[in-house]
This record gives sequence, structure tokens and C-alpha cells, in this order.
Amino acid sequence: MNINSLLNEYWPQVTALSLKLAAALLIVLVTLFVAHLARRAVDRLPDRFDVILRPVLRSISSWAVYIVGALLVLDVFGINTTSLIALLGATGVAVALALKDTLQNIASGFLLLGLRPFRVGDVIQFGNIMGTVREVGLFTT
Repeated sequence: MNINSLLNEYWPQVTALSLKLAAALLIVLVTLFVAHLARRAVDRLPDRFDVILRPVLRSISSWAVYIVGALLVLDVFGINTTSLIALLGATGVAVALALKDTLQNIASGFLLLGLRPFRVGDVIQFGNIMGTVREVGLFTT
């Protein structure tokens, strides 16, 4: 076989793969840009959104954009994303059952963020321990 016959035989596959790679690269770049815009939009929220909620909303918004971008890239390459989403859902249920106690603590963190019984800068006392709140997150305060 010579080069011309190889090019004639494989050129359609090379072209199709190149277009898929270019589309995937474009999706990744757009995903990174949109995630950056989402983080900036959360940073520009009005003052009625407490400083405690901003990091959580920032993280959730950027991860949501990353997940959608990853699913789009997989779809470009012809991977059945429907079954992948179902598999991820089943895995999420299994992990949620395994980490039930930890997820209760995360839910408590969301309640602390939502109800705001104390804010950053408040001085609180628990037993003999007294301290100033520096940050309220999902896992730690």
C-alpha cells in the first residue's frame, strides 16, 4: 500500500475525528468561560445574599456548568449520555445510603447557611470554649 491509497481509505475517518475533536475543544473552552461567568455572577449578587452563601453558590454554579459541559463533550463523541446519567443517579443513591450520617451533617450545614443563627464575626460560646466565627461552610464553622 502506498500513502495515497491509505489517505483515500482513511481520510473520511480522520476528517470526522478531527471535527469531533475540534467541537469537543470548543465545548471545553465555552464551558470554562461560562463557568467563569457563573462564578462572577455569584460574586456580583446583591448584598441581601449573605457572605456565607456566596462560596457555596459559587461552587454549585461552576460544578453544574462543568457537568453539563462534560455531558456535551461525551455526546459529541457518540457516547450514550442517557445511560450514563442513569448510572450516575444509581451510584448517587448508593453513595447517599452509604454516607447517610455525613449527608445529614451536610444538610445541617445548609440549614445553618439558610437560617443563619449566627454570622461571620459573631462571638459564640459552647461550654467553656469561646470563639469568633470566621466562616460558616457546609462542613465546618
